[in-house]
Amino acid sequence: MIIKILSRLLIERGNYVPVTDEKGDVIVSESRAVLQRYGPEGYVIAELVNGDLLSREQIRTGLEMTKARLMQIKKEVSIYYFKVFLFSSDLSEEKLEILASEEYNKKFDGSHLCCMSVNIEKQEFLKYYKYPGINFGIDNQIRYFFSKDFDSNYGNVDFKELVNKKEREYKIDIKTEKPWITYILIAVNIVIWLVLEIYARTKG
Repeated sequence: MIIKILSRLLIERGNYVPVTDEKGDVIVSESRAVLQRYGPEGYVIAELVNGDLLSREQIRTGLEMTKARLMQIKKEVSIYYFKVFLFSSDLSEEKLEILASEEYNKKFDGSHLCCMSVNIEKQEFLKYYKYPGINFGIDNQIRYFFSKDFDSNYGNVDFKELVNKKEREYKIDIKTEKPWITYILIAVNIVIWLVLEIYARTKG
């Protein structure tokens, strides 16, 4: 449920909106969420992933796919892609090695891939990249989450309605903002997405 709670915090407090697929469904679940925001800094994507559900190889494959997509996109603006892996406790050395690899924390011709991990038990988070110097409010919402005693129901909201509320507040149609980027990113990590969904369902 932490992914849904953080997603709501990023939407309501960080000016993010969920990425939607071609059907208009938001990409937010208990295992993964993808959120975005536009601003003077460029295009920012925050992908929240349940790292406990993935093996070392699945994490590496997902990062390779994200890197490949970022390298393929024709850049009109700077793109910052933050992969935030959430773990119930300490992550293994094998997973840490992948997340801390310079290969997955670097700039690709205008795009930036940045890895972070969150240790829920210890209420800690780590950043494995050196640039950019900020992460556009992601760390602030993680700290805020740890500072409050959130009820699990906080994440049980209609995320489509939250998007509609944002659109009304700012009087813009978020879905029309650079849709070519959104549609390309929908395909990012689709294999890993399916694995996460299947695993989550088998666990009830």
